[in-house]
Amino acid sequence: MFHQEKITYWKRSLKKAVLSTPFLIFVIFAFALFLKCYLFNAFAFESFIPAHKKLRYLAAAFCGMISASTFIAAFTILFKKNIWSIVVSALFDIWCIANLIYLRCNGFFINYDAIKLVDQLNGFESSILSAVNFQLFLFPIITIIYSILLWKLNKEKSVASNFKWRLVSFITVLALTFLFVAPLSHITKSHEVKRVCKTHDIILTTAHKACLYFMPFCTIHAETQWTPTGLQVFDEEGYIRNQSILAYLPAIFVAQMNREYITLTDNDIKDPDFQHVFSKSTSTKKASRNLIIILVESFESWLITNNDKLSSPIPNIVKFIQSNNVLFASKVKSQIRYGSSGDGQMILNTGLLPISTGVACISYGSNAYPNIASFYEHSAIINPCQNNVWNQNQVTRSYGYMQQIRAKTETDTASIATLIRYTDTATVPFLAHAITIDTHLPFRKGENNKLGLSEKTPKILSNYINGFAYTDSILGIFLDKFKQDSVLQNSIILITGDHTILNNENLTSLRNYAKENELEFDGQNYVPLIIYSPDFKKSTFIDEVTYQMDIFPTILPLINGEDYFFKGFGVNLLDSAARHSRYYSENTAYTISEKIIRNDYISQINGSDDD
Repeated sequence: MFHQEKITYWKRSLKKAVLSTPFLIFVIFAFALFLKCYLFNAFAFESFIPAHKKLRYLAAAFCGMISASTFIAAFTILFKKNIWSIVVSALFDIWCIANLIYLRCNGFFINYDAIKLVDQLNGFESSILSAVNFQLFLFPIITIIYSILLWKLNKEKSVASNFKWRLVSFITVLALTFLFVAPLSHITKSHEVKRVCKTHDIILTTAHKACLYFMPFCTIHAETQWTPTGLQVFDEEGYIRNQSILAYLPAIFVAQMNREYITLTDNDIKDPDFQHVFSKSTSTKKASRNLIIILVESFESWLITNNDKLSSPIPNIVKFIQSNNVLFASKVKSQIRYGSSGDGQMILNTGLLPISTGVACISYGSNAYPNIASFYEHSAIINPCQNNVWNQNQVTRSYGYMQQIRAKTETDTASIATLIRYTDTATVPFLAHAITIDTHLPFRKGENNKLGLSEKTPKILSNYINGFAYTDSILGIFLDKFKQDSVLQNSIILITGDHTILNNENLTSLRNYAKENELEFDGQNYVPLIIYSPDFKKSTFIDEVTYQMDIFPTILPLINGEDYFFKGFGVNLLDSAARHSRYYSENTAYTISEKIIRNDYISQINGSDDD
């Protein structure tokens, strides 16, 4: 009889707890957080249904969102006043919105290194605003609805308001919450971890295990990125897909605390793969021809290959490509990482590839670098942006340039005008490296649709295409001068893009638009490479996939750099045989380049004095 009464007592108590105001607040808050996690994944990955077909990954995707949400919401049960939960909800809104904007602008989620780059946003506010749409407002709307419900519930007297029942309810919810974690443990089975380690010849250290097994709410799944210098970062996209954007916030700091950088060992240096990129030569030849580089912001190749079908937005560039003595590669794969334009400039000038976390030009801006500027006694970077953007003041010197010239205004007009003035007055041979800016997201110069593109053209594409019509008209001023100027005609002229820009939903829009309008487009975007040299015996058009790392070794022979101490990881694009039998894979190139940069290896070897 006593046993029956005890069961009845606990049933009645549990019913009171479940129907109590604190528990209702918990349920509503947990659902609000879960809904935000779900909407974030839907907006970020352009699908309201997780892409995983395997049940365990599908379960993990939802369990990760539920467990993180209920864990945080459980604390509302403990407190009578839960105004703090509104603050948490609002902060979570900011986190979700910031990540979606960053993803749309850069193609990545925010990580620890990205947080340190906040000062790089100065002057690019319009780019951020361009990524704002109605989806982002759903997050604060959910917070507002939750706040109203919380206010109404707090006006009611709780049925179970004593602390004992609050504590029991809190412990019960936590126990149930961590039961949701159980399915996630199947994502990273021990044998899967061992398989990945064996494949990559990796020994799990304490830090590796910390990253693998002690992430908040879950483990990292088997597709974790094994970076060139060990387990430095986890796969951000995979983590969010399988866990939640809510758990991702503390996870990036856990990953940072357990990040490891492997130093460059004697065995690494003696490795034939490592040594192959260097030459034993100590040649000090100087260039005999001027080199003029125009690094065009966000320039994608499909504009060139479809110029006639797009109302001819870039006639001057196309005409230049069709002239004599031109190399044109239409499918140059962008190899930037987190440094966007900074990475693009580094690859072009040094032949090195970006690091896996952070931005080399900022974190390692004072390093010694191999560079093309060392072949010239007179060289300048013409920069339309503020000097702190991508650490331009420092890398101008690190990349071997004699000076940085700031254009009068942040426009392509000012940048190209400054370039023309420099080429008119500089002592030959010279290196002039101009940077454009007006085709930076959100492509403001293209908003008036001067080309008269169809109203069915997605807005972002219309602005992009029209924006390049403006930039092409400015470049046309320089290219017209080229036709009449003997100094320029005897110079090497290189035009390329720093990186691609259309990604995620914008790239999807481009694919659909290309299909509907029968554009020449294989579904991937590339940057173009255009090189004019009077030494070319004929024009060469390359329509196979090449890499940004090929630009450096293609330039070297043109400026008497055949015997330069650093050969680069790519190939000379004029060498057809080399294009089809590369020594370095892209992944190997990233690996070795990372070790060179992080250990400032160039400053340690012969030839660094020239850099």
